[in-house]
Amino acid sequence: MKLSKQTISTILRFATFIFALWGVLEAARGEFMARNTFLYYTTQSNIAVGLVCLAFGVLDVVSHFGNQIRIPRWLNIVKYAVTVAITLTFIVFWFMLAPIQLKEYPELITDLDSILCHGVVPILAVCDWLVNVQCYRHKKSDLFWSISTPLAYFVFVMIASLSGVEFGYGAKVPYFFLDFYQYGWFNLGSFPMGVFWWILIVLGIVLGIGALLLKLKDISGRTRQR
Repeated sequence: MKLSKQTISTILRFATFIFALWGVLEAARGEFMARNTFLYYTTQSNIAVGLVCLAFGVLDVVSHFGNQIRIPRWLNIVKYAVTVAITLTFIVFWFMLAPIQLKEYPELITDLDSILCHGVVPILAVCDWLVNVQCYRHKKSDLFWSISTPLAYFVFVMIASLSGVEFGYGAKVPYFFLDFYQYGWFNLGSFPMGVFWWILIVLGIVLGIGALLLKLKDISGRTRQR
């Protein structure tokens, strides 16, 4: 039996929720983030994409067995923003954090929670984004919604850190590229650089992810119409 694109998308959405929930629960049980799991962008982005995918999956089921539900534009934008967020989690972890911290924390790429939250969930979420045939007609200005979650998280980290909140192992910030205490804001003379430059790099990556997801969606949509 051949499954329809919409059925595959619905399966991917529920799978994203299940694996996101599983990954977050595993992280909460681990030694590193047992008491502060919810302070990390990885956890927050997994929760966000999991809940949004659950909502879309439920709407899919209701539409299948009842009247077709028209998804409001704002909810589609939220779906876009959280898909960008979880893709950023994947890229930052595998290309920025893991290579630098692998020797000190080898469990980063072997623990189940890490595999789920940094690998399985992002891949499922992006696959759903590409497979789903029902996508809103985006505007060019929607691209700027892609930076909403990392900017909100940056504000959250600054408020939490300056308020004395501690992250993993008593760290004052969750990630090395946000450690303005040790590396300053505008330092360019040594590595790691100052936080300001990392912010520019991450925002550039985010805008690139956002543009790429919209472009791939357009290409995928045109391919199905042929």
